[in-house]
Amino acid sequence: MKKKLTMLLAFVSVTCALYAQTNFKAPVDSVLMQKGIFGAMPESVNVMQTLAVWGTVKGRIADNELSEYDGYRVRIYFDNSQDAREASSAILSRFEEAHPDIPAYRTFDSPNFKVTVGDYRTRSEALATLRTIQPEYPSAFIVREKFKYPSLPGDYVSGADSLKVQPVL
Repeated sequence: MKKKLTMLLAFVSVTCALYAQTNFKAPVDSVLMQKGIFGAMPESVNVMQTLAVWGTVKGRIADNELSEYDGYRVRIYFDNSQDAREASSAILSRFEEAHPDIPAYRTFDSPNFKVTVGDYRTRSEALATLRTIQPEYPSAFIVREKFKYPSLPGDYVSGADSLKVQPVL
């Protein structure tokens, strides 16, 4: 009996090891792939929640408006020459016209004018944008910066968007 159990366990472990080495790929649920949670929701969603949850959500949103996090941006311009102010403004305008879906920022950190684009949580996200815009801006590079959390689409708390959140009394 002990010999049969040992052989059975050996057979199961060898089978599992062979199965794990195959190129088996589990099916992936693609509903949220490359989408935010709000983009994947149906036209109208009505969320009912208790007053405690309602207050917590409103508090977290208010806290996050003040918070900053470490992230990445792509710097497309950096100069301190005499005409850097006008040049940075022109580059910012040109970038915003060509890429309206990517946020762009112009800053002055004495004595340099800088134009950075994007709000990325990971370096790999910033790298994807860098590769996209590098033909236009060959000297572009990734920088680490602190910036505010992006706001939720629409007026999340009052329900002005298609997502309506209301407290249950």
